[in-house]
Amino acid sequence: LLFDRMSQYVSITYELGLLVGIADGEIDDHEIDFLCQIMYYSKDQNELITECNKLNHLIKNQCVDNETDTLRAEAFNYIKEEIPSIIDKALIANIHVPSIIRNLLTLASVDGMIDSHELKVIYLFAKEFGYSKGDVIQQMYNLN
Repeated sequence: LLFDRMSQYVSITYELGLLVGIADGEIDDHEIDFLCQIMYYSKDQNELITECNKLNHLIKNQCVDNETDTLRAEAFNYIKEEIPSIIDKALIANIHVPSIIRNLLTLASVDGMIDSHELKVIYLFAKEFGYSKGDVIQQMYNLN
């Protein structure tokens, strides 16, 4: 039972991690490495890299140009479509939300800074569990 619960937690963290990673327009190598670490026992690394690359290509193929703002806008459209089902899974799984928020903030920071677009995705998730923007920011400051 414990493993099954952890499996759901890791899966939800991974799915949200993909959304946080793509929020700035592209899942970069640092973010892929972080996702590989959290999925170490659950998903083959090559499969994970392929999923990230497919998502990057999906976003790029939806854009007429590769301008950062266009990529971010297209990524946010994708995020808005995907996040409700992940939130539903998290509600059913009764997961520990602060841990997921911390993991997502850590993922967002692996490239040296937390982008406002990444933070927005984390908040979209957190607000469904009663967290305010201030709560998410406080979690960010707790990371040091």
